[in-house]
Amino acid sequence: MKKLSLLLFFFTLFSYCVFSQSPPEAFRYQAVVRDNSGQAIPNQIVSFQISIFQNSCTSPSSILTYQEAHVDVSTNLYGLVNLSIGSLDTAGLFSSIDWSQGPFFILTELDIDGGVDSFTWMSCNELMSVPYAL
Repeated sequence: MKKLSLLLFFFTLFSYCVFSQSPPEAFRYQAVVRDNSGQAIPNQIVSFQISIFQNSCTSPSSILTYQEAHVDVSTNLYGLVNLSIGSLDTAGLFSSIDWSQGPFFILTELDIDGGVDSFTWMSCNELMSVPYAL
C-alpha cells in the first residue's frame, strides 16, 4: 500500500508538471537586412512591421488578423535579425488566431532607419505549417 501511495503521489506530481507548462504563443522569423545594392547591413538599428493576413496579402478578400511592430532591432555582424512573431502581443490577439481557418500570409515591412512611420514592403509569403502547430 505504501508503494502504491508513493507511486500515485509521483504520478500526480509528474502530471501536474507536464500540464502546467504552456508553450510560447509565438514563432521565430529570421531575415538578412540588405541595402538597395544587395549588401548586408551589419550592426544597425532597424524596425520591422509584421502583419498576418487571412486569405492573401493583396486581394480585396484579405483580412488583417494580427499586426505588430518590432522597433529598435539590431542587425548582427552579417545583417541578420531574429524576431519572435507574437511575443509582443499584450492584448492576446495572436493567441486568439484560429489557424484552422487559413490560409494565412505574413507581410513583412522594414524601416531601415529604425523608425515606426516609414515602413517599406519587403515580402508577402504564405505561412505553411509552423504556426499551425499552435
